[in-house]
Amino acid sequence: MIPQLVVRGLTSRLTCRNVAVRKNEFKWYHANAQQEPPLSKVAHPLTPQPWLYPMNLDDSSDMSRILHDYDTFLFDCDGVLWGIDHFTKFGNVKQCIEGLRKNGKKVLFVTNNSMHSRSVYIVKFKEMCNFEAEAEDVFSVNYATALYLKSIAKIKGKIYVIGSKGLSDELDSLGLKSFGYGMDPDTISDYRDDLLRQRLDPDVEAVVVGFDIHIGYNKIYKAASYLSNPDCIYIATNDLETRVQLGPNRIQPLTGVLTHAVNVASNRHPVVIGKPYHHLMSCMMTTYPEININRTVMIGDSLKTDIGFAANIGVDSILVLSGSTTKADLEKNHECRDYEMPTYILSSIEKLGEVL
Repeated sequence: MIPQLVVRGLTSRLTCRNVAVRKNEFKWYHANAQQEPPLSKVAHPLTPQPWLYPMNLDDSSDMSRILHDYDTFLFDCDGVLWGIDHFTKFGNVKQCIEGLRKNGKKVLFVTNNSMHSRSVYIVKFKEMCNFEAEAEDVFSVNYATALYLKSIAKIKGKIYVIGSKGLSDELDSLGLKSFGYGMDPDTISDYRDDLLRQRLDPDVEAVVVGFDIHIGYNKIYKAASYLSNPDCIYIATNDLETRVQLGPNRIQPLTGVLTHAVNVASNRHPVVIGKPYHHLMSCMMTTYPEININRTVMIGDSLKTDIGFAANIGVDSILVLSGSTTKADLEKNHECRDYEMPTYILSSIEKLGEVL
């Protein structure tokens, strides 16, 4: 049975040497729709704050403090365990993960990638990194979305999905009734009469938007139409990741593009489950309530999502420079203060693997 509790983090900041130290105050509350923020009015958590430059952990003499200071390690996947192209392998990943476990550390995986289910990640960990993981240790945004709809929104009716097979599979795994994955069955048309003839299911209680290679005019039309009902809940897996450069002159649109399209068409704003918002941490705390938030660290490659997530839930963070953020990006952010700064920086988790 899924616990009907989530955790919300309230963060206050203290300045200590070269890092921002956050005092965490957490409260448990029964998760029901009345206690959640208004579904159409969720504040964005990223607010620029003053900070000094983060400590560089590439010096192995500083690495021991990581094992001493933290018991729970939250790992992003793309750009951390493997390349942001999803195919490039990194060295010493197995040594890093298994070394932390041998030292009694809890290792969890937290990803905004809404393409896959947890079962796909378990296979990928083995194929790309040669380590094992349990489904309970993988907190993908697809699984967290399904958990939110079941245990917090308490959806009883149907869910219209703009999303991947991974999202559809996670909804199915929790017994939620959904449809919409794959190609839309109706003929594409912009004629009024054709659009009015498209059938809308009266039992839809929620619309969920994730990554969908089959996105098109009909899906946006149907999502916006369902969301014209103010009682229809609007959920997005994530909204900040909008694009990734695959190569010279090759840009792949990501989930944020789809989310913003539905936002504009529906004139609604979703509850966003993925990083940097707090819902993924709420999901982890329902599964592992023994986690000590003051001894938890987030390891990721994105200032916007991973480091923003760490700041929003009140944990320390390690930015690895093996993914979407370069040293130049970090320097620019230190000057412009567009996003939160990490507590530490590390060239890659390969360095951590070397000392474990």
